[in-house]
Amino acid sequence: MLSANIRGGWPGGGDGIAAHPKFVIIDNDFHRQRAFARALSGLGLAQSAADPDHLSGTWPARCHFFVFDEGDRLDELENWLQRGGLRFPLIPYSTAPSLERVVEVMHRGAVGYLDWPCGHDDLCRMLALSAAKAEEIFRRNEAYARSRALVDVLTAREREVLVGIFNGCTCKEIAEDLGISPRTVETYRANIFTKLDVRNAVEAVRLLAAELPELHLEHLSYARLAGVEH
Repeated sequence: MLSANIRGGWPGGGDGIAAHPKFVIIDNDFHRQRAFARALSGLGLAQSAADPDHLSGTWPARCHFFVFDEGDRLDELENWLQRGGLRFPLIPYSTAPSLERVVEVMHRGAVGYLDWPCGHDDLCRMLALSAAKAEEIFRRNEAYARSRALVDVLTAREREVLVGIFNGCTCKEIAEDLGISPRTVETYRANIFTKLDVRNAVEAVRLLAAELPELHLEHLSYARLAGVEH
């Protein structure tokens, strides 16, 4: 696996890619990987060897992945990355891919698909076309991080009470579910609102829903938030 960091703007004056993203190539074929690295060098990108086990705990906020599309590799990569709760722009590539495969992968959320080998202009064009989708993913990652930071200030019990709030439960219902008194639930609710700096349950839901409606965390389920009115 190789990573690359932009040293400047795109050749030809392109500026659609956000400044200083990281690029990672995932390909078991050493010669093909090196060829891809040389192509990135032609875009002004510098590469260095990277161990995915070392990177996994510290993914850059702006990280693109090129992955050679064969077997279950794309599925494995998607599952691996999503375990951290974040998404990253994925650009699969392969030799003479079928139209059906390209359509399938794009529908699954890839920001582009590259027919490899390709020339300098084709690679630059692919990155330019995928820039808007990549930026949206980066914005969602940032929103996720903000929501996660908000929730992380809560204790485990406060998170459990927050689940009940999101499910529209009353204090009595939450108390029965958790085996505590309604008065204790009210205390937890007050602490939650103070920590989130909101006045009531509606504001708490809207605060997190505004950041990322489909957010899923270990202790919380946000599936119903998509219907919250802003």
